[in-house]
Amino acid sequence: MGDEMRILSLLPSCTQIVLGLSLREYLVGVTHECEIDGNSAEIEGVERVTSSVIPIGTTSQKDIDLAVKTSVSSGISLYTIDEDKFARVNPSIILTQNLCSVCAPTKKEVQRVSDVAYPDSCAHHGLNIVSLEPTCLDEVADTFMTVADECQVHDRGIGLKAKFYSELYKVENATNRIRENLDLRKPTLMLLEWLDPPFDGGHWVPDMVEIAGCIPPDSFGGKKRRSLERSWEDIVSADPEVILVACCGFDLERNFKDATETLFDADSEVSKMFQSLRATRNGRVFAVDANQYFAQPAPQLSMGAALMARLAYDNDDRAVSLLNDALGDLIPAEGAGWKRLKPKVVEGFKETKVKDIESVWELHDEAVKNQQLHYTDPETGLFVFTSLAHKRRGRCCGSGCRHCPYGHENVSLEKRSEFIVQASFLNKRRADGFAKHRYVVFFSTGKDSFLALRQWIALKRREDKMGWEEVLDRIVLLTSFDSTTKRIAHQDTTIDDARRQAKALDLSLLAVPLHPGKDYVRSIDEALDLVRTQQGAETFSLVFGDLRLELIKDWRDKYLGHLGILEYPLFGVDYDELFQDLQLSGVPCTITSREFGKDLHERSCQEVYVGREFDAELRKACVECGWDDFGEDGEFHTLARVWEVDSRRALGLCGETRAFQQ
Repeated sequence: MGDEMRILSLLPSCTQIVLGLSLREYLVGVTHECEIDGNSAEIEGVERVTSSVIPIGTTSQKDIDLAVKTSVSSGISLYTIDEDKFARVNPSIILTQNLCSVCAPTKKEVQRVSDVAYPDSCAHHGLNIVSLEPTCLDEVADTFMTVADECQVHDRGIGLKAKFYSELYKVENATNRIRENLDLRKPTLMLLEWLDPPFDGGHWVPDMVEIAGCIPPDSFGGKKRRSLERSWEDIVSADPEVILVACCGFDLERNFKDATETLFDADSEVSKMFQSLRATRNGRVFAVDANQYFAQPAPQLSMGAALMARLAYDNDDRAVSLLNDALGDLIPAEGAGWKRLKPKVVEGFKETKVKDIESVWELHDEAVKNQQLHYTDPETGLFVFTSLAHKRRGRCCGSGCRHCPYGHENVSLEKRSEFIVQASFLNKRRADGFAKHRYVVFFSTGKDSFLALRQWIALKRREDKMGWEEVLDRIVLLTSFDSTTKRIAHQDTTIDDARRQAKALDLSLLAVPLHPGKDYVRSIDEALDLVRTQQGAETFSLVFGDLRLELIKDWRDKYLGHLGILEYPLFGVDYDELFQDLQLSGVPCTITSREFGKDLHERSCQEVYVGREFDAELRKACVECGWDDFGEDGEFHTLARVWEVDSRRALGLCGETRAFQQ
C-alpha cells in the first residue's frame, strides 16, 4: 500500500468496507448515496461522482419499480457517472458490483466510463476495477478480504472479517440461549424488501433470519436466491408472525412513511389484506433502516441480525431483556434503527366487538362452505381467516385467532386465559392419559360443581373399582365464560379463577368462551371435538352439579344428551349430606355474587353478602328468610378456594367423602 493508492467506491457497501478497513484517507470518490462518518453531504477531498436518473426521495415505490423494469428491458442505466469527476479523482482502484443493476452502476457501465477516461488502456494507467458480488453472509465476509488484499492491508481484512463473524455468532448464541432457557420456539419472520409490488428479502437475508433465531414462512424458504416478487395473496397465505419493512435503499423514516401509507392508512384491498395478518394484529410489524442494516452487504449486517433478533422476540419481555443484556450496543436503538408500525385496529388475541356478532359466525360458516380462506369483518372491514385457512396451515399460529381449530395450542398457557377466543385447554394434568372415555365435569368454580367433582371421583373409585390416578387422568373440567368480559355467568368469577383451581387440583381444564349470537350447544360440541383431537377421546360422560331444578336438568337432557352420557351425581341429595361432604373436604367457599330479583328484594337476607364464607350460620340465615340455603334458586354464588387445601383431601382421595343417597 502506497501513498499513490486512490480508491473510488461506486457502491455504499464498498464505502463501508473501506471505512471498516481504516482506509478513509485513501478514499477519493464515492456515490451520491454513500455516507462517510454519518454524512451524506459533500465532504472535503471526496468527490461524489454519480447521480440517479430518478429522484428516489420523492418518487413512489410503484414508479420506482416501473423505472427499474424499464431500465432492465431497455438496457439504460438508472445511474450516471460524471465523466469529468471520474477523470478528476484519477482512481487507482475502483470498487463496484455486478450483482444488481438497481442498486448502483454496473461493472459494464464502470468499464465504459473507464474506457472513455483512459482510451489507451486502464491497465496502462494502473487502474484496477474490483467487482464484488456476494450472495450470502459468508461471501459478504469474503469481500472484506478481497478489498483488503487489493489495498494491501491483509491483516486488517482478517480483523474485520473476524469481528463480523464474532458479532454474528454472538447473535446466534444469544437467540439459542433464550429459546432453551425460556422454552421458546422459532418465530416465522418475513423481511419485505419492497412494498409496491411486494418483494421478500433474498441473497444474505435468509442467513440473517436463521442467525436471528427465526425461520422463513413455510413457502418462502430457500437460501442463495435473489429477492423475489410476491403477491399479497402469497403473503396472506404465508401469514408470518413477524414482518420487517426494509425496502432496499430506504432509511427508517422513508420505510415508516411508505409502510404507513401503503399498508395501514390506505382504504385498499392491500391494506385490508395486510391488516388481516397475524403479525399486524399482534403489533409485530416494524419499519427499519434498511439502508444501514439490511440492504448493503457490509459489516453493519451483523447489527441487522441483532436487530432482527430483538424484533422477532419483541413479544416476550424476558427474551427482550436477555437479548439487550447479551447484545448491548449491537442492537440499533428504537427511533434510530427501527419503529413499530401500528394498525388502525390491532385485533391480536382479542375478540373484535362486532355490532351484530351473529353475522360473524354466519359469515364464517358461509365462507367455509364456499371453500374461502377468509371473510370480511363487518365492523372493521379487515380480513379474518376462516378455520379452513388455519387447517391448511396445519398448526396453530399462536395468535389466538377467532376461528382457530387447534384450541390455541401454541398460545402460551400464561396468555391463553387472557386472550382466548376459541375453546382451549388452560391446564393439562401432568399425568394426562389417553383414555377413550372421558369424564367432562361442567365446572363453574363454585361449591356445587366442586362437590359434583368430588362425588364423581368417589363413585368411579367405589363402583367401578378404579384407582384414583386413573379417574383423575380421565377427568376434564369444562368451564364456559363470556368471551368479552372473561367472567363466568352468574358466579362473578373469572376464567383465571377456574385455571387457578385446576392447577391446584392438577386437573385438565377446558375453557369455552361463549360469544353472543353463537349457539351454546355448538360451542360445547366444538369444545368436545378438541378433547377428541388432542386427547384421543371417543365417548364422554358429562357431569353436572345440578341439585334440584328439574327445568334445567330437562333442558340439558334435551339439548346435550346427544353429546354423551349425562350424569347428575348430586341431584336430589339432601342438603345436609352435601354440607357434611363440603366440610370433610376442608375447602372454604366464599360468596362471590348475590342476585337481587324482585322476590329476593322483598325478603332480602342481610346475612348473605359478597366475601362471606358459606357456613352453617349462613345456611340457617337463608332458611329463616325463606331462601334456598344452597342458593339453588340463584340467591347467591360461591368460589371454592381449593388452593388452600391439600389437593388429595380436596378431591376426597384419602377417604374423606360421603356416599350420597339419591
